[in-house]
Amino acid sequence: MPAPFVGIDVGTNAFHAVAIDAGAATCHGRVFAADEVDELADWLAPAAVIAIDAPDRPSSGAHVTDDRVATKFREGRCAEVALGLRANYWVPWVTPVAPVPGSWIDVGIALHQQLRAATDAETVEVFPYACFRQLANGDLLPTKSSVEGMRARAALLREHGLDDPRLELWSHDSIDAAVAAIVAAQHAEGVAVPFGCEPDAGCGHDGSAIWLPASPAPAVPS
Repeated sequence: MPAPFVGIDVGTNAFHAVAIDAGAATCHGRVFAADEVDELADWLAPAAVIAIDAPDRPSSGAHVTDDRVATKFREGRCAEVALGLRANYWVPWVTPVAPVPGSWIDVGIALHQQLRAATDAETVEVFPYACFRQLANGDLLPTKSSVEGMRARAALLREHGLDDPRLELWSHDSIDAAVAAIVAAQHAEGVAVPFGCEPDAGCGHDGSAIWLPASPAPAVPS
């Protein structure tokens, strides 16, 4: 296996995977077709933690009457609502009660299930945009498809040990997979932060959680 902490960016047709060790001193990457789940499982086995940029379950509709959030978010899961309310990171999508078959959300949910069945790893869910914002102490970042956005994200990855000299040449899908791998490593260390409703929140918490990296320590004035 290339390294024990794996991040995966999910698309309808492909999975971009990055594996790192503690401290990100070692880094390996692969791209797999969406129908190559067995090959992906073989490549990453026996990983310790796998962080996936996709929902891990459909919505239960726990927040359909929650007037604290905009209407577009009310069908979503507790994780998406909690991330928005507690950290002000709002996802551009919400996971519906019935995901469209073959959509990236449907593919992602299936991938969580397949890797849980095929490996001994713990799988967790991440949202790369929020992960990068967290690493940047909440600062806004340029869009990931822009040169400035790629450079900013590469710089944040380097600050956290991933010093591949070709980072700016990586696709934004692989960059997202890399920050997911960092969250996987932090999860193993016990410092990654979950966002999901508390069991007594009154919504019938659905058990979902989106994990973010720990915020960097603030700079000490000289």
